[in-house]
Amino acid sequence: MERVRGFRDIYPEDMEIREKIFRESDTCSRLFGFRKIDFPSVEFLDLYRMKSGDELVQQTFSFRDRNQREITLIPEATPTVVRMLTARKDLPRPVRWYSFQKFWRYEEPQAGRMREFYQYNADIFGPDSMEADSEIIMLSMRILDSIGLKKRYQIRVNNREMMQALLENLGFRDVQKAFQAIDRMRKLPADQFLDEISSLIGSRKDSTELVELLGKPMTAADLRSLASGRKEWFSGMDDVVERTARTVELCSSGSPSEIVIDLSIVRGLSYYTGIVFEAFDADGEFRSILGGGRYNGLASTFSGESIPAVGVGMGDAVLELMMRKYGCWKTDITKKSVYVCRPPNSDTSVLAGIAATVRNLGIACMTDLSSRSLSAQFKDAARSGCAYAIICGDAEREKESVTIKNLESGKQELVRLDSLEKFLVEATADS
Repeated sequence: MERVRGFRDIYPEDMEIREKIFRESDTCSRLFGFRKIDFPSVEFLDLYRMKSGDELVQQTFSFRDRNQREITLIPEATPTVVRMLTARKDLPRPVRWYSFQKFWRYEEPQAGRMREFYQYNADIFGPDSMEADSEIIMLSMRILDSIGLKKRYQIRVNNREMMQALLENLGFRDVQKAFQAIDRMRKLPADQFLDEISSLIGSRKDSTELVELLGKPMTAADLRSLASGRKEWFSGMDDVVERTARTVELCSSGSPSEIVIDLSIVRGLSYYTGIVFEAFDADGEFRSILGGGRYNGLASTFSGESIPAVGVGMGDAVLELMMRKYGCWKTDITKKSVYVCRPPNSDTSVLAGIAATVRNLGIACMTDLSSRSLSAQFKDAARSGCAYAIICGDAEREKESVTIKNLESGKQELVRLDSLEKFLVEATADS
């Protein structure tokens, strides 16, 4: 039987690295004061019809249950997290939540895109401030830096409110269609993208000037200068322009990695209302690593209560491509494990007791399960990444001792059983 297309078998060597990503995400999230949540793998399909947009609904793994209700495997976290938030009236704000879950989308599989994937999500509910916006971006940068990608990515920031006003001032008849076109910009040939923008605005000149700006990285000072020089484009947007610029300036203190303003970043989902951002490989080789933004209107869809919110999502598929490219996709687990060998005619109860002693110290311990030769057991121990092998045959039992072999150096020494714990604690402390 073959695995289903778009899904992955994850073997131990790759799962160990994913677990490192999970651990670093946990550590960074808690450093920023976030608390972990969990939620169901299925939701009612209407949850996504309400706010995520038709494109996402068409990508769902949806079905009818035995009661003929439309159910779907969750394609993203934000609607579920907002549903959870609005179900509780007793939560003091701000609320800082994060999770690392599996999600499902029926998209065409390609490099960096799978139909089942792990995704990290973090959200802040309550404050509508540039400080909250910058906090979620700095958390994202902290995680990328912690897994070895420092200075190897670029954060690109924009503001949907600012872009909506700019597009309206330019005369776009359907701003939502313009957002959808801009979100596809990197997937289209330049001339085709220009034609699509021109058809939406009706002016080739204005279209050309806008397209020249899209995708061009700017500093906070560049944005202020552009808004000052193009007052007709940014009319009524002084406060939003300044908030966007200040957010980028605040984030620059959190990481040495690059952060810029890019007017082509609009995010495809319809519920974003303010700051939006994505992270890309510094060389521009892959799809975005992560993305997020402010979505102040989503809570009112479920409860009628307006709750300002900002969040981020980061999938593991593009992250893996990035980490492989830069040599970060490798296990760095310290070799502290021990292998208890089983010599011929050995007392298995004694060996079980030795293994229990090792495990009670919090040290990983493997035992031979197949009555192989000692040389085969040594090979298995080394292949499994163990640091030491313990042998307790007849000669060792008579001396109430064990032989401990360093599998890297080959050195062996006899250690009394009553000194075994002390030896292992010292031997594995810095290995």
